[in-house]
Amino acid sequence: MDEPIESFDHQGITVNIYPDEDPHNPRDDDGWLGEMVCFHGRYNLGDKDASRRYDPHDYSGWDALEETVVGKRDIALPLYLYDHSGLRMKVGPFQGLLPQGHAEFDSGQVGWIVARPDAIRQQFGVGWRRDREAQQQLTEKVCKRLASEVEVYDSYISGDCYGYVLVDQEGNTLDSCFGYIGIKDVRAEAKQAAEHAAGHLAASYSV
Repeated sequence: MDEPIESFDHQGITVNIYPDEDPHNPRDDDGWLGEMVCFHGRYNLGDKDASRRYDPHDYSGWDALEETVVGKRDIALPLYLYDHSGLRMKVGPFQGLLPQGHAEFDSGQVGWIVARPDAIRQQFGVGWRRDREAQQQLTEKVCKRLASEVEVYDSYISGDCYGYVLVDQEGNTLDSCFGYIGIKDVRAEAKQAAEHAAGHLAASYSV
């Protein structure tokens, strides 16, 4: 195994953080509010097979395609991809966020993340609201959740994926786990695991 990208001591346990070289695609899991429908000539992005229901060549442009992908009571946000020495994805364009010229030539729209009425009702307990203010509040909640789902997927495709290995003072491996997205999450989980391992060692020494 290569050198860890981060190493620290926690309650007498050495925590080594490594990149996850074979990360699990989070979009393969259940429970997401949005459906990620993406179109790209080189990359298979978004939810598996979601874009196969549509042939972009049958439409005159993104506006025409959107009319088919996004229903009248769906709530959707546009997805943009930045492809330059790695991939990044976000809601909305990258203009103004990248070095001059990069946004124009290395990024563009690739699809939408769409919350369907059934998914909204299942996760929020309500459907489309006739009251305009109530619907606006629901839309804001849905959009916030969709944006957070895109952030998770962005971390995945950009390689922000990690695992940890716990080592005792003699160099013995006590525990390891991979599949975490985001450095903060793996640090937090590794510390909890180190505390558990330290308690187990302390108990075994006292016997």
